[in-house]
Amino acid sequence: MSKPTIICIDDEILVLTSLRDSLTQLFGTDYAVEIAESGEEALEVISELAEENAEIPLIISDQIMPGMKGDQLLAQIHHQYPKTLKILLTGQASADDIGKALNHANLYRYIAKPWDTTTLNSIVCEGLRAYFNDKRLLESHDFLTALNQELEYQVSQRTQQLQQEIETRRQAEVQLQQRSDYIARFSDNLRQLHRLSTSHYDGLEALLNDYLATGCQILDYTTGIVARLEGDRLIVTAVHSDLSVITPGQIFPLSDSLCQSVVEQQRTIANLCPIASPKDLRAIAFNPSFQAYLGTPIWVNGNIYGTLSFSANQAKSQVDEQAREFMELMALSIGRIVENQLAQQQLQASETALNEAQKLAHLGNWNYDLLTGEISWSEETFRIYGRDRHQKTPSYQELLARVYPDDRAALAALVKRAIEQGLPYCVEYRWQHPDGQLRYLESRGKVVRNPAGQVVRLFGTVLDITAHKQAEAAMEAAKQAAEAANRAKSTFIANMSHELRTPLHAIMGFAQLLAGDRNLSQGQQEQLATIRSSSEHLLNLIDELLDFSKIEAKRVARHDSDFDLYQLLEELRQLLRLKAVQKGLQLQVIYGSELPRWVRSDRLKLRQILLNLLGNAIKFTLKGSVVLTAISLPEFPLVTGQSRLVFSVADTGIGMAAEELEQIFEPFVQANSSNFSTEGGAGLGLAISREYAQLLGGELAVTSQKKPGNCLSAFPRPAAGGGDG
Repeated sequence: MSKPTIICIDDEILVLTSLRDSLTQLFGTDYAVEIAESGEEALEVISELAEENAEIPLIISDQIMPGMKGDQLLAQIHHQYPKTLKILLTGQASADDIGKALNHANLYRYIAKPWDTTTLNSIVCEGLRAYFNDKRLLESHDFLTALNQELEYQVSQRTQQLQQEIETRRQAEVQLQQRSDYIARFSDNLRQLHRLSTSHYDGLEALLNDYLATGCQILDYTTGIVARLEGDRLIVTAVHSDLSVITPGQIFPLSDSLCQSVVEQQRTIANLCPIASPKDLRAIAFNPSFQAYLGTPIWVNGNIYGTLSFSANQAKSQVDEQAREFMELMALSIGRIVENQLAQQQLQASETALNEAQKLAHLGNWNYDLLTGEISWSEETFRIYGRDRHQKTPSYQELLARVYPDDRAALAALVKRAIEQGLPYCVEYRWQHPDGQLRYLESRGKVVRNPAGQVVRLFGTVLDITAHKQAEAAMEAAKQAAEAANRAKSTFIANMSHELRTPLHAIMGFAQLLAGDRNLSQGQQEQLATIRSSSEHLLNLIDELLDFSKIEAKRVARHDSDFDLYQLLEELRQLLRLKAVQKGLQLQVIYGSELPRWVRSDRLKLRQILLNLLGNAIKFTLKGSVVLTAISLPEFPLVTGQSRLVFSVADTGIGMAAEELEQIFEPFVQANSSNFSTEGGAGLGLAISREYAQLLGGELAVTSQKKPGNCLSAFPRPAAGGGDG
């Protein structure tokens, strides 16, 4: 903040300097001293100080100066700064000039030149004291004036506030009294509702009648109706009225009723005007004397179930909020009662259905409250445990005591683990039924936790699996008997095969020796050929029966080795070439470009598969060709060193119908085509081939049509590690 400033004006610089030095010596740094050599310069200095908000308590000016005279300057300054003290310092001023200064500039003092420093200092100090005293007095006066105005305003405001508070309190007392009366009436209404909700009634109709009678009494209406909404119709459920024309079961269209507005707007509707139109009369109670109507919707499970309405013989001036609230509370209570009734009906239906379902499935459910130790059972659970459902449910320890001793510890351990760790369980155990039988039961249990995470309840199911266990035992006995019979059959076939092979080999040997005799006639040669062919066929049948017997007995194993696949295929071609040529058939073997030469698999079983397929193709093809195609497919996903081999045998025979395709893989079954029936065979070759293909990790499939023939494909999988050759 800038210091107070004293301005000195004189056209003589020596006078100004002397005056400034005297004042500076007198006040030191408490005041700033500015000088000006003319009135115009003084006004500029004052303007600059005004912009800086500097305070100017004193101006000392010479009278005789070029341009503006001292009295003129001081008069102009007084006009702008009336509180600033003005001292005229001159030795040549006339009395008239001094008078002007006194009159127009409110001159504080006149000091003649040359001046006495002591006198000057005294006048200046006295003037400054007077200036600041006046300033403080003025500020105090302004402060007191403002304070007085503020006090007067606050007193006025407080007076108004007190008046408002008095009025507010008076209104509050009136409202409080009204509210007290309202609460008293509403409390009485609530007591009535509580009485209605806690009373016992013989049925819904009796309950609704009491509700309507109470509503008419409290609301001062003469008729109350509860109607159920069904589509676009209202069906009267209950009535309280002195009008005999209104009865439960009465039906009328919703569109003819004031209740239509209640349903459409889904809120309480009041019609207090006199009701004159026939529609409104018919809609309310078929009585022209009704003059007022009040209706509200009844909600059940989020939907409008119906309406609660009251009618009066006299017009009503208004319906207060208490009446609306009471009526809506009645409708809410009725809705909850209907909800509970519907829920009970659904629950009873569900329980009945559940009991029937559990009875059919022999499945019961149970609950075990760990806090109270109480156990509850479903109806089927009582039947499973052989107890009367009207008897008390046994405790957990009593139940555990009837579990078969060998199973008791396991069941108890699982229940304990469920309680301590919250883990579900499923356990089978034997139960000592009261009828003396030993029943097999399966029990499943889960836990229920409270908000704190503690296990407070177990619930679960119990299933009677006695019949299932008995069936399992019967099946196991039948399986063991079948396996024993199969083993006996396999032993018999193996023994018979050995017994048959010995004389058969002798017959084949003698036939071969006789065939070398050149003295035999043509007829004898043909007879020997028949003997040899029949013997070979019989030997093949014996071998097939023996192989199939091993397959059935699960005694066939896979013996993998590395072998030359190309050599195997050429061996088969050479072995069957003569038979094909004898029938006039062309036998071909086609190698795929990616087919590996060396593979690892069971060579003998792969040879048997391909030999059976090629043999069948040649046997049942009358003309044309038989083609064996061998290709290699990469595995997916790729496995280093492994491939899937595909062998396809295609012929130009007459083919088979679609319904015959799957039958050819059945043991002892041959196709029904007439051409096939001329060829012998036991029908085991393809069945054995499929079993071998599956043993090698592949499959055997067939495609065929009546013409031009069949295509059988084998998909064995080489063992890991086979070379690519």
